[in-house]
Amino acid sequence: HCGDGLTTTYAKTHHHHSCVRMMKLRTDRHNSVLSVVLRLARQAGYTTSVKQLWNHIDMPDELRALKPDAAIIPGRARRRPVLLGVCITHPCAPTLLESAAAAPLSAAEAMLRVKHTKYQDLATVISYDFVGLIMETYGAMVPEFQALVESLVQEAMRHNDLSLAQAKQLQIHTFAAIAGALHRGNAAQARSMFQPSSDEEFQRPVAHNKCSF
Repeated sequence: HCGDGLTTTYAKTHHHHSCVRMMKLRTDRHNSVLSVVLRLARQAGYTTSVKQLWNHIDMPDELRALKPDAAIIPGRARRRPVLLGVCITHPCAPTLLESAAAAPLSAAEAMLRVKHTKYQDLATVISYDFVGLIMETYGAMVPEFQALVESLVQEAMRHNDLSLAQAKQLQIHTFAAIAGALHRGNAAQARSMFQPSSDEEFQRPVAHNKCSF
């Protein structure tokens, strides 16, 4: 699709996960995963914002330039607001393959450390927590992503007076919606891998089926 010469089976299998011409499709995948989490947060009584600016807070310019993907602000004062950073990393990328083969979640945890290093000072200045919504392309997620979803489900249970069975179903459907968003994005890239190159293809919005809880 992109014109790169893919001469090995390895390249043909994995190139679409890092092809620079598929950046829009990866952005769509990223946004779809984030959308599921923000929808759950609103159901739990949180206020959500995307790429919020911090003009009212005094901070160094390098921190002000940072733009986390989203923030969620709880309705209860005892809860701290949270900055969110989404990233989907491919464990079979050439630079990650050796470490990924040696330990589960190696690629995701490496990216999680990068995100925490990037945003932790900003989170401290504005008195927020930071949670990395980090996944690998095959579906694994870091424990703090999973823990946030489970916490939001518990908040949604209290906020909406859900039964234990309803809360369990909400949790199941949330993880299923995240997986669906991830793999629809993967499929869109794989589909484009073997189509003739067209600039129009990268300008056209990618249609997604909506996941509801």
